[in-house]
Formats: sequence, structure tokens, C-alpha cells
Amino acid sequence: MTRRSTLTRATFGVPEASPCFGIVGLLVAWKGQDVFLRAAKRVLEQVPEAYAFVIGGAPRGGRDYEEMLRALAAELGIADRVIFTGFRSDIPDMLKLLHVVAHASVQTEPFGRVIAEAMAMGRPVVAARAGGPTEIIDDGRTGFLVPTRDDEALANRIAALLRDPEMATRIGEAGRRAVIEKFSAEDHVRLVTELYTTMLNPRRKAPRATQLIHDVRPVGRRR
Repeated sequence: MTRRSTLTRATFGVPEASPCFGIVGLLVAWKGQDVFLRAAKRVLEQVPEAYAFVIGGAPRGGRDYEEMLRALAAELGIADRVIFTGFRSDIPDMLKLLHVVAHASVQTEPFGRVIAEAMAMGRPVVAARAGGPTEIIDDGRTGFLVPTRDDEALANRIAALLRDPEMATRIGEAGRRAVIEKFSAEDHVRLVTELYTTMLNPRRKAPRATQLIHDVRPVGRRR
């Protein structure tokens, strides 16, 4: 039996009708949550009724960065519009609350599993153009790519999607179809098979995506 989530925006004190956007990931500096917060300030200037979610907790011994992020939100004057959720084990349910999902890593991302998960759920994604995201997103068709560390570009794409639900739906649906085609269970099996074939036959050229095998799980098979 499929579990039905009772999680709503109201759970976090957010009006159900408010546009919501967010970033998901461990609270560590290279994930770029600080870039996201600076972008959030710009988004809120364009879409003042929106709320920003920072989803994820700090690793053991990493609370200093989390405290810095909270202080930054206060310094930017957006603390009342930013929801820090802490660690969540219900990421799919959290993604359902968001109208747009952001990715802001400041270092090359090896894959970016949450991007694929968000896309699989039909959520439009705006991601930093470095590493894995460039293999997942077809810029302008299945999502948007922006320069790394560019909070203005990130904000403008997020705000545009929040202001244009039809575009958000179109991008989200295209992303859903694309990620299911690329990262289905069947495709995962094929990639693993090709990886082992390559290992047993060194002269055979490895498929482009095999470098991702250790980072990606089949969409819909998480947990």
C-alpha cells in the first residue's frame, strides 16, 4: 500500500498558496547554501509572497556553517521567509512542497542525485553548471543551468519559474520524462552491465555514464 504523506506547507507555518522554492542537501560549504540564500533575497524582492526552504542538516562537528547560514539569512533581512528544516528522512515528501528546486554547489558535483529525484517528481530544477548537472539537465528544456556562484542568475531563473506556473509545469514535465528515460531501473542495469563488461575487456571503451554508477541509484528505488 502506498503511504500518503500528511506533510503540508502549513506544517512549517507557510500558507498553502505561497510559492515555495528550496535547496536540498547536507549543510556543508561546498553545497552552496550561502549562494542560495543570497539568491533567495533577490527572489523575494521579485516574488515577495514566496518562501525559501533550506532542507538538510549539518554533519557531526559542522554546526558552525549552519549557524553562519542562519546569521546570513538574518543579515539579508529574510530570516522570516526562510525555513531551515534540519535533517529530513522524507525528502520525496519535502520535494512535493516546493514549486522550484535549486542546486547551488560551488564545486564540481559528481552527480547530483537530488536533481534527478526532483525532476522525476516533475519539479523544475535550476542548477549550477558544473559536473553532474550538465549530464542530467538539457538547459532550457528539462531544467535550467546557471553559472556557479552566480546568485543573481540563480535568482532570476527561480523567480521566472515562480511567476510563470505554465512554464514551470512544462519544464517540470519535460524533466520528469527525461530523467525516467535516463535513470530508470532498466537503464541502471544496462549501465552496470556495460561497466563490468568494460572491466573484463579493457580494450573496450567505457560508456560515458559509467563514472556515475557509484553515485546514482535507480529513480524510484531510493531507501
